[in-house]
Amino acid sequence: MATAPRKTWQQDPQRRTTIVRATLDTIALHGVDGTTYRKIAQCAAIPLGSVTYYFPSMQELLLEAFSRLAQDAFTAFAATLERAQDMTQARQAIVEIIFGDVTAGDKTNQLSYELYSYACRTPVMKQVMKNWMSQSRASLERHFSPLAAVALDALIEGLILHRSVIPVAQEDVFRMVAQLSEL
Repeated sequence: MATAPRKTWQQDPQRRTTIVRATLDTIALHGVDGTTYRKIAQCAAIPLGSVTYYFPSMQELLLEAFSRLAQDAFTAFAATLERAQDMTQARQAIVEIIFGDVTAGDKTNQLSYELYSYACRTPVMKQVMKNWMSQSRASLERHFSPLAAVALDALIEGLILHRSVIPVAQEDVFRMVAQLSEL
């Protein structure tokens, strides 16, 4: 009598990435405090046990999700600045960062608010923010003085948050960038 071949369980190689993306989606919808394993699993359309298998603690999951968010934002930030060939293009690159696809949209804004808030209360997350800011400033220093890089980094972060509430004209932002870049 022949036996049927046994089915072997195969691990989804993208499962961890799927969970991290679903975590960010869940945070954008419910905030950090409203994010649970169950909501993440539902958002990712995967079994609850998969989430807890890959991330035994919520702290670990939030750290990886926010680290991914910061890295993705920095990668786009750096790429935009790297294309600049002169000071005018570097200034325009900052305007592009402030108004571009990476920083536009309710989800991105909500995640930024959540990350800042969570970082204020969570030392390990504060390190994620410090790393992000250090990398951003280093990219800015390729075109601007260290003092201007700090001021421009603060302008970028502040205007991205302000734009979610109050419109700002790109021409005005370019003028602000031009003035701060002279520091």
